[in-house]
Amino acid sequence: MSYQDKIQTFIDNTIQAIESSSAPWQVPWKEGELFELPRSFVTGKDYRGVNLVELARKGYNDPRWMTYNQAREHGLHVRKGEKSTPALYYSPTRLIKEQDENGNTLVDKSTGKPRTKEVDAPVFKTFALFNGTQIEGLNPYLTQTPEWKPDWIADDIINSFKRDISITESQQERAFYSPAKHAIEIPAKASFKSQSEYYSTIFHELAHATKHPDLLDRQTGPASDKQEYAKEELRAEIATWLICTQIGVGYTPESEKNNEAYVAGWLKKLPKNQRQKELLAAIRDGEKISEFVLSQDKEVMLWKEKLSESPTQEKVTDQIVPDKDSGSAEKILLSVPFEEKDRAKELGARWDRRQKSWFIEPDQDPEPYRKWLQTATQVESAAQKVKLDESSWNIGYQDGLAGTREHEREVVDDLSYSSGWIEGDGTRELSVQRNHDETLAAPDPERTYLDVSFEEKDQAKELGAKWDRRQKAWFIEPDQDPEPFRKWLQSEKTTSSILDFAEIEKQFRDQAAGLGLKVDTLVMDGSMQRVPVDTDKAGKKSGAYVIYPDGRPAGFMQNHKTGEKINVKYEGELPRDAVKQKGETSREEELQARYEKAAKTAFGIYVNAAPAPKDHPYLLAKKIEPEDGIRVDNSNRLIIPLKNPKTDRIESLQFISENGDKYLLKDGRKSGNCCVLGKLEADKPILLAEGYATGKSLQDIAHLPAVVCFDAGNMENVAHSIKELMPDAEIFICADNDHSKKKNVGLEKARRVAKAIGGEVIVPEFSEQQKKQGLTDFNDLANSRFGRARVKKALERKIPFLAKAKEQDHGLGLEMGR
Repeated sequence: MSYQDKIQTFIDNTIQAIESSSAPWQVPWKEGELFELPRSFVTGKDYRGVNLVELARKGYNDPRWMTYNQAREHGLHVRKGEKSTPALYYSPTRLIKEQDENGNTLVDKSTGKPRTKEVDAPVFKTFALFNGTQIEGLNPYLTQTPEWKPDWIADDIINSFKRDISITESQQERAFYSPAKHAIEIPAKASFKSQSEYYSTIFHELAHATKHPDLLDRQTGPASDKQEYAKEELRAEIATWLICTQIGVGYTPESEKNNEAYVAGWLKKLPKNQRQKELLAAIRDGEKISEFVLSQDKEVMLWKEKLSESPTQEKVTDQIVPDKDSGSAEKILLSVPFEEKDRAKELGARWDRRQKSWFIEPDQDPEPYRKWLQTATQVESAAQKVKLDESSWNIGYQDGLAGTREHEREVVDDLSYSSGWIEGDGTRELSVQRNHDETLAAPDPERTYLDVSFEEKDQAKELGAKWDRRQKAWFIEPDQDPEPFRKWLQSEKTTSSILDFAEIEKQFRDQAAGLGLKVDTLVMDGSMQRVPVDTDKAGKKSGAYVIYPDGRPAGFMQNHKTGEKINVKYEGELPRDAVKQKGETSREEELQARYEKAAKTAFGIYVNAAPAPKDHPYLLAKKIEPEDGIRVDNSNRLIIPLKNPKTDRIESLQFISENGDKYLLKDGRKSGNCCVLGKLEADKPILLAEGYATGKSLQDIAHLPAVVCFDAGNMENVAHSIKELMPDAEIFICADNDHSKKKNVGLEKARRVAKAIGGEVIVPEFSEQQKKQGLTDFNDLANSRFGRARVKKALERKIPFLAKAKEQDHGLGLEMGR
């Protein structure tokens, strides 16, 4: 059977299912029950596209799937008489063995394995899958129950979109989305027969709304066109099914719209090849919409990540502890992220199948595992054992959710790098409009709210404090003894907020003057202020500062001409606890809201953009090719994603025009985010560079992973994140040589980063003539006369790994100079 025939079989089956109202998105889903996407037992990754629909159609409660051979490899067996479910695999490229001119296979001397290369040759194949319930020897699947109320999550997601979309209740009998007004109108919640029907309806309209240019920018025809209407309905129904069932609010399909008269009838009238295209596109878009909507709630995303880790860890049989030991109260449980499991295993940690957790025995030294200890009590116990003082383990402790909030100092640092503008030729800001009109729920007067710092949250929780999702605060009930919580009781704290603002202003003015900033009127409202510096010409503003008045006034100041930046805080005396006025929005919450808004926008732009072409003018000028994942928008601007290296989530974008002008998405988080070129490996050195062109040139020449940091100021934050991810890897900072500036910012920043993480600096060296031409970075050097050979030599001189590779294969490990 050909590729087209196999796809056509799937299409025919799906259309028949739609006609009989048995497609997954046509079947009601009970409130409170969660749909876990079908996923690979071996990798933990969700199946997508046609495979998602086909596997979901089978109706198994166990989300785990595996091939016959995978089951055997893990000591499992397919039950006799069980039938498999066909799945499809497609890739536009394939790997082939490299050969020399005589047809002999080349061998990688460092690994002893054949060398391979990727070629443009499509791969299509089918494979047979069996569900976990069809497998003997596999423990029955225990449905994972998230710790959330489904309707709260649903409401939080809906509210997060109210900054972009007008969502109002109306007196009309039906819900609808108006593209012209970018607004959703829906009948009152009380008028719906069930919670399931209400949320299914509003998420259906929200799915339609994501086609707006400010969101996913999905191109659709006029609603009056019946075919276009049917196309969009199918996308909205698939998306709504995926959203509602994964939140747990239940799902009620709009049966009158997706029956034979609409979707199935429309599909059947199309030519066969067109049928394939439309249905596959609808499934793809439905997935995109659901991922986009669900990504607005971190709790859902963290839970999905947790689900993807469990089967992968469970399958590794040599890590599984016998069940008879799994209930031991003496074990010390560890919270090990999936990407760090191999490191934990190397140190001696073991896997407890029943508790789904890594652990160490009581007689093991806990010090090597300190960062993975799950609770403050465990940390304290371990700290006492290795004679650590209390302050030491408090600072060192972070659990799996530590990344969801940040310490104040980190937030101030992030602000300085996410200010929406940077100095440089052609650098601009890409504005994103936002509208804040959320209504905050009033606190429960019966509850006693606590002022608990993030570091102390586990201690408060163990004592019995509870978390109020709406107020984002810890509290105790009226019948609880307040004595254990005395240090967190807000009424016990002095709330006087009398500050000497004249003294505060004097201190900050002096600091601004010392940095070269010319400040007429000091503004302290948390907003970004741009001001001239001493050496600016008329009309120029190369200085910036932000001062936050909440608590202890603090912020940062920066002179973009010299590259100097300082964090500032008021050093005078404060009241014991200068608290915010009731109802005032937290600055940190405002910052996080801006980050989330921008991340949502960035994701929408990115997923709808096309892959960057090799003949893009900027790439041709820099003599580089686009890395996988680099895209281009409708204005032919390159799109470089800024990803969180720990979560791989896109949080902002850089745009590069044909002539090299660079734009950053306004309000997008830059600090600590980067673009990784190649694959990070523990046994390979990692190169850090400022810009994409520099990073790509280094990667091409050295055949080592390169990390694009986007500017010198962001390098240290990125370096620390990479060091945490790859603690054993060597990191080399490939600096920009800003030789023409009074202060060589690129070189000084690189040296500071190297000192902070124990790395090493590599600097491009230029002749006097090249300096006059304005050459500053490794891409400039690579494109000069004999430049690639000079870059190669500079890297080999500093990186032992490359020098060793050169000795072993006579220099073939590096690209030869052009």
